[in-house]
Amino acid sequence: MNHSDLTRRMTMYAGLGVASAFAAGPEAARAATSLKLDDPKERAKIRAKIVASAADEAVPAFYRLHIFAYMHDKNLVPLYTMNNVAIKVCKPMANGNTMITNYEAGVYCKFDTHEVLEIWNNPITGETLEPWHFIGRPLSVEIGPDDVITGPGATLKPKPMAIETVGDTVIMPTMSGFSYPNPFQPSEFPEDSSGPIMYWDSHYVYFAPLKEVADPSVLRASASIQFQNLVSFQPWAGMGTRPGRSWGRALGAKMKNLDEIPAAARKGLEQKVPMLFDLANWPKDRDDAAEFKKVLKKKRGKP
Repeated sequence: MNHSDLTRRMTMYAGLGVASAFAAGPEAARAATSLKLDDPKERAKIRAKIVASAADEAVPAFYRLHIFAYMHDKNLVPLYTMNNVAIKVCKPMANGNTMITNYEAGVYCKFDTHEVLEIWNNPITGETLEPWHFIGRPLSVEIGPDDVITGPGATLKPKPMAIETVGDTVIMPTMSGFSYPNPFQPSEFPEDSSGPIMYWDSHYVYFAPLKEVADPSVLRASASIQFQNLVSFQPWAGMGTRPGRSWGRALGAKMKNLDEIPAAARKGLEQKVPMLFDLANWPKDRDDAAEFKKVLKKKRGKP
């Protein structure tokens, strides 16, 4: 989709949003008509304040990501749940754009619980494995009038979709799909590699109050968040080159601060990924794949 197509769709959906807001009441209708979604600069500011903030601040979000195996020939098989926290550090830029650096980590739990997994029994292979809890490398994106600009190290490259207003809620979806050479090649890790190429598709939806989004004095709108992803099996899950991928469905929300993390989840996060609570000492040069490759080589008896 090119920029003109996106602008056209934004304008079209903005009109539908106004009609929906009128149905919700005069206050919502007035707020909807004040949204300037056909103005690229205003739209970029709206995106920033919904995703995180258009101000100079850090904005955390908490998610519960339920992960299943999609094997093509059967219904989804529940695997595990991840308690995940993403902290977005926002910086307004001189050109009017917003730079957002994302710090993210998560712990795997027994499916649909907060019980942190120390060992996991793969329901498909029967193998007992030790989960590799997730610690991401800080990644930055720039939100501006034309697109979401990502740096060379970014994996997820979100593409904006049309923003729509339904009643008193602003719905803002994004999509992202990418692939890259698998760091764990089948020739070296036949029991663990999902294949020569890793595939990752991730679709987010943000739900924000129209009143906050339409208020120019509000630079950080509250938002509920849902996303789904379809990803090549992670090497620690021991799925090898079996056909299929993992399918994840996450439910979450932006938080005022880390104190809003659910108490049942916080204990495991503090234990396994304490860097979330100390961004100044985040292991910025840590390569998750390279670290796990050392573990996997030792496990498989490889030099």
